[in-house]
Amino acid sequence: MRVALLKETGISIKQQIKEQVRYLIDTGVLPINEKIPSARTLADSLNVNRNTVSLVYHELEQEGYLTCSPGRGTLIKGRIKPLQNISKVKDILKRALKEAKILGFSEEEFLKIAYAEARYLSGSAKTAPKILVVECNPYAGGLIEKALKEKVGKLNVELILLNALKVKERLPEYLAKFQLVVTEFSHLHECKNLINGYSKVMAVMISSRFKFLNELEALPKGTKVCQICYTEASIKDAARMLKVVDNGRADFIKVALSTKEKLREAIKTSDVLMVSEFAYEQVKKMAGKSKKIVKFEMAVEEPGLKLIKMHLQKEKGA
Repeated sequence: MRVALLKETGISIKQQIKEQVRYLIDTGVLPINEKIPSARTLADSLNVNRNTVSLVYHELEQEGYLTCSPGRGTLIKGRIKPLQNISKVKDILKRALKEAKILGFSEEEFLKIAYAEARYLSGSAKTAPKILVVECNPYAGGLIEKALKEKVGKLNVELILLNALKVKERLPEYLAKFQLVVTEFSHLHECKNLINGYSKVMAVMISSRFKFLNELEALPKGTKVCQICYTEASIKDAARMLKVVDNGRADFIKVALSTKEKLREAIKTSDVLMVSEFAYEQVKKMAGKSKKIVKFEMAVEEPGLKLIKMHLQKEKGA
């Protein structure tokens, strides 16, 4: 699977990878049921963060392009929007690139100009606010990004992990291109301290769906539950939900996906594994069929999204 990345095009690395993989599927270059490289393998070949590729695969799976099967790897599930007249568009682009090279432009310069011009002509460059999402793990960040686009409106969203933001060079210049920074409520104060007034910060709340809470409520008294989240910070977030059903029925062990030895021991000694959707597939492989696994699916609560929408509308009208 050939994926090529170009720098300084105005397109994020994540978006470049996602659009190219989706393009290869839509055009039939990657046929249905073909196995593609793992997130780690592709990330290593491109020299990018594995979390970036993992997030791309996760989003494409949610959109119906990929399927991740334990033991089989990541496979092409199907085409969603087969591209019509693709050969004619390719011919147009080949001619344009050839003429641009005659004029002295490199491939990277051509792509940057073509992308910016296409966005401008479509009106998105003038109308879509640029939002930075800051999260502790890529899956929760992707959840917030999806909710913003679905509930708030037409947006240009970029995701950065909290740890990456802490070491970001030339932070004021980086933040200057965003109209708003959005994070999960538990990271709000830390995010504000890092950004230090360079940009407006607003928070959303990620919570579990009621189906999961009902399953948890129904557990017999004394059940040993292993609560497994993607990161240590995610454990603290999930602890808020447990207070809703904390009636002494369950004895909770709380571990992060990254603490492998502690996680293996906790799985052995637990009756039920309570796993976030972001860690579910990895835990399922480790636990096998011998343990009951309760997956709690997460959702971004609408009040925070409504406040963000109101803020952007107010800014637009100012």
